[in-house]
Amino acid sequence: MIKLLKAVMLAAVMVSAVGAQTWEAGEKVTATLSGRTLTIKGTGSMFHYDDMDDAAPWGNSESVSNVVIVDGVTSIGTDAFAGCLGLSSVTIPNSVKSIGGGAFRYRAGLTSVTIPNSVTFIGYGAFEGCTGLTSVIVLNPTPPTFEGNVFGEVNMAKVCLYVPSGGIAAYRSTNGWKAFSCIKDAASR
Repeated sequence: MIKLLKAVMLAAVMVSAVGAQTWEAGEKVTATLSGRTLTIKGTGSMFHYDDMDDAAPWGNSESVSNVVIVDGVTSIGTDAFAGCLGLSSVTIPNSVKSIGGGAFRYRAGLTSVTIPNSVTFIGYGAFEGCTGLTSVIVLNPTPPTFEGNVFGEVNMAKVCLYVPSGGIAAYRSTNGWKAFSCIKDAASR
């Protein structure tokens, strides 16, 4: 009976692994697509991609709906998820310090994003065209530096920015961030 149970469990693991694809996503970072979840794991920075000429290998499809970045990854590459047409959720760990330009560009299915307190820089157009956004949660009390228009084409009057209570005044007076008409204490969510 125990041998049969082990055989069934092994078969289930093998079946679940079928169809999973893995790519190199940085010198010490990999990306694995299993089902509709893309998991980015390893240590260090992700590669930077060009949405047109050198797109991320998992992009340009609706096969990715969830992105999970595992602790250890330190940066999200330029245009990394711009081609993930079905993207609706992303998990960013505290190890990430920067988000590359265009990383989530035109992902209208993304309704909320939480940017951890470790992020100090966000590249140009990182969330451009994310018209489905209703809330942005930034856990750093000091506003991360913007490079250009991070939230281009997003109706800032319809998106609430949630930040640590001690950082509300800083966000209300910092270029880029002060464009949000709603800036509230993250604890009030």
